[in-house]
Amino acid sequence: MGRWVDLVAPNAVRTQTSRIQIPGPMPKYGQHTQAILTQLGYSGEEIQSMLENKEAGLSWSHNYLPE
Repeated sequence: MGRWVDLVAPNAVRTQTSRIQIPGPMPKYGQHTQAILTQLGYSGEEIQSMLENKEAGLSWSHNYLPE
């Protein structure tokens, strides 16, 4: 829709002992795919094969909201 959306209301619950923290932006789905697969022991060729065969992905879709 082209509009910003707030999904977290950090002031909805206030405790007496904890500070309110507003989280930063979440990473895009798939942003860490290659790093995670590498940590799991897959080679670059295996990861490339997974990406080509659509067994793994680098994004949820071509369009991503919010920007």
